[in-house]
Amino acid sequence: MPKKKILIVEDEAITSEAIAEQLEDLGFSVTDTVGTGILALASIIKNPPDLVLMDIILKKGDIDGITAANHIRERFNIPVVYLTAHSDPATINRAKFTYPYGYIVKPFTKQDLQISIEMALQKHEMEQQLAEHKEMLSSILESTKDGILATNETGKIAYMNSAAERLTGWSLIEANNKNIGEIVKIIDIMNENYKENPAEIVIKNKEVIYLDDNIVLVNKNGQKIPVANSVSPIIEENGQVTGVVMLIWDKSANQHIQNLENEVAKHQETEAEIRQVLQAEKEISEFRSRIISTISHEFRTPLMVILSSAGLLQRYGTKWLDDKKNKYFNQIESAVKQMTRLIEDVVTYSKTETGELIFQPSTINVELSCRKIIEEYQAENTGNYILNFSYQTSRNIANLDAELLHRILTNLISNAVKYSPDGGIISLEAACEIDRFIFSVKDQGIGIPPNEMNRLFESFFRGSNVGTIGGTGMGLAIVKKCVEIHSGTITVNSQLGVGTTFTLTLPIQT
Repeated sequence: MPKKKILIVEDEAITSEAIAEQLEDLGFSVTDTVGTGILALASIIKNPPDLVLMDIILKKGDIDGITAANHIRERFNIPVVYLTAHSDPATINRAKFTYPYGYIVKPFTKQDLQISIEMALQKHEMEQQLAEHKEMLSSILESTKDGILATNETGKIAYMNSAAERLTGWSLIEANNKNIGEIVKIIDIMNENYKENPAEIVIKNKEVIYLDDNIVLVNKNGQKIPVANSVSPIIEENGQVTGVVMLIWDKSANQHIQNLENEVAKHQETEAEIRQVLQAEKEISEFRSRIISTISHEFRTPLMVILSSAGLLQRYGTKWLDDKKNKYFNQIESAVKQMTRLIEDVVTYSKTETGELIFQPSTINVELSCRKIIEEYQAENTGNYILNFSYQTSRNIANLDAELLHRILTNLISNAVKYSPDGGIISLEAACEIDRFIFSVKDQGIGIPPNEMNRLFESFFRGSNVGTIGGTGMGLAIVKKCVEIHSGTITVNSQLGVGTTFTLTLPIQT
């Protein structure tokens, strides 16, 4: 691991040399030692450090340490730790507004120096990760064609993505801090009456609301757009609602289908052909609606985690200790990973439907691949389950598609954990028989109703006994397709309240 690079800005040469020696002893690399703010900026341009130790009061040069630190933060985004004696309150107050990553009071020990630098570097790394997560979240929210809005605890607009701006006719700048009922106006098409805004209901009742049928959105220009929507509360740890997230999707495509059907009636000679086209378009539209509904539902939980965690960090971050802030940073990171996996499932599922999922076998070590999958899963997931692995063959090498095998086993293990709410033992076993590898994933979960076994691998199908356990219904459909691409087979044995075992057989490719 490369040494972290430190720039020392100190106008007393003896002090500067002593600090440099201490840093070298602690395993850091000193990029330069300078005595003025201007020289510090020049040194950073020439050899950028990971952190700057800045004397808060520089007696030499045209700018003091505070001014130099402000330039460093704005131009280079490099963390600054101040070196300070007993400065006057006015100087310390100025320093606060440069957002330093710490203060070291002279005289200090080598341990003081090490602790301050390592904490500052960790804090800066966490802030960089949070910025990346925010950018990724922003990209996800802006790329969706569905409208997403968020409010504060009083129902005032705090966020709208581009799709929400397009649907409502309001820009975020115009709508900011306005009541959501003023921006999102919904009419019941059965009686032409305005409905109570669902966001206001959610804030009062703390429950998720879905509106799917017979509603239209009246946008800023008076245009009526057939929509469906859902609203979820953002709830803090203490149970207090701090806002809502509303998703809106445009159902105009269904109206487009109806218009085409009317045209069919006027052109009898081409009725059969056009109806075939309509049916295909209708199936695509219904399929899209199912995907949107499923993905929207699964996105709500991580979105609420991210929005609520980010809001709490923004509101209380300067007051909390690092351990508490780390908890919410970790929640954001976990939610982003959950959304990333969901997007990967959607992409993979789409490829299975369009025939674009390519089989790319290569020589792999099956045992190492299985152990890596288990290690990755355990690193990212916690729970009261035990995950065991048994490898019952001396043969390790096979010609399989490593990426598809990873997706198969990860999905099966994830399902085993998900549908074992009371924990228990999850087992992955692998064995080899002449020309094929046999894998089994076994759990002690809720089991599958016998009359639903034949539908288990259907797209978007979910068992009648899953209750409130989340899921998209795509996982097993993806698994089945990945197994078939290997020219393999998959079977399932299950007993309600006892558990489920999936067994898959993959030929060893030659």
